[in-house]
Amino acid sequence: MDQLTQQINKSLSAMFLNNNQIHLYKAIQIVLQESHVPLTTAEIAAEINKRGIYKKRGKEPINSKQVAARINNRKDLFFREGRNIFLANKKYEQDVIYMDMPFEGFLKTLFGAQSFHGSTGPKTVSEWKAIIQKVLEFVEKSLLFTIEVVDKEHQKQLYQHIDRLKESISQATSNKKVCEEAILGLFKLVFNLIGGIPDNYRRKKLNHPSHWQINKYRQVLYIQDYEHKTNLIFRDARNQANNNQKTDYLTQIQHKFYNLNGDHQKFMLWFIQAYPDDFERI
Repeated sequence: MDQLTQQINKSLSAMFLNNNQIHLYKAIQIVLQESHVPLTTAEIAAEINKRGIYKKRGKEPINSKQVAARINNRKDLFFREGRNIFLANKKYEQDVIYMDMPFEGFLKTLFGAQSFHGSTGPKTVSEWKAIIQKVLEFVEKSLLFTIEVVDKEHQKQLYQHIDRLKESISQATSNKKVCEEAILGLFKLVFNLIGGIPDNYRRKKLNHPSHWQINKYRQVLYIQDYEHKTNLIFRDARNQANNNQKTDYLTQIQHKFYNLNGDHQKFMLWFIQAYPDDFERI
């Protein structure tokens, strides 16, 4: 959009801000025209309410359903792609990718509910790269503080792989390329964590268990000690209590653990005798 067009749009927006009698579809046009990316109906409604461009007679804020109804009635002005709303006569030059609720929820489990609250919506290349890089840094720290690697050369290779992946993402110039690099890099990381990259390049077909077996140089072993098992038992008990199943069960094992002064081994020996079926199930 050239400078003159931007100035005209801002002048129109300022004029409409002083006139609350405009139609809702016109308010939607103003918001979308001044946004460099397409928006969802919820985002459009929030922006209209925030700026006071349009108010109903009762002065109550508008909602996304009302915005959607206007958009559906004016297909000459707006069109949809998924949840995104576009202006029909506007050129969108920005390379954007839409981040939906499941991905936001995943980010919240990593970084806390407040850190990515309300972060769904279109992301430019730089915004998307920053999010992916942040997740990769979390993966790197999780490797550092979680996995005990006997094979030091393998450990070195894992960190080098993550460094190369971060570098390739930083060099990406489009969201498509960011996604390609991230998917490929993370797939390779998964295989390397299991044992190594499979080598089936010259095979005509995969028909033997060894073709999926990648433990030639190292073997992954998940080990549980008394503390790990105790933590699983308490997680299971909390889940059952949240679902209103065996509500006294959590209280009973909490009291016993406290009476044993937090000794995981003694608690496990008691639990095996007191709840043999639950022990087998968990």
